[in-house]
Amino acid sequence: GRLQTVSKYINTLLYDLTHEFYKSTGVPVLVNTSMNVRGEPIVNTLEQAYSMIIKTDMDYIVLGNYIVKKQ
Repeated sequence: GRLQTVSKYINTLLYDLTHEFYKSTGVPVLVNTSMNVRGEPIVNTLEQAYSMIIKTDMDYIVLGNYIVKKQ
């Protein structure tokens, strides 16, 4: 693995997301990984992302400027 830092001035969206996650959880780290379930291809579309959140234990998905919460 590799550690990357996020600059508020270079990537405001990711910085703000990390900061809000830290304020809510006390954990100042996000993990970036491929989004797929074993044996299935990596998610490439909004529809595939929706299907993924429905059939897994994920609670949220961040898609660009949107946060999708599982109901």
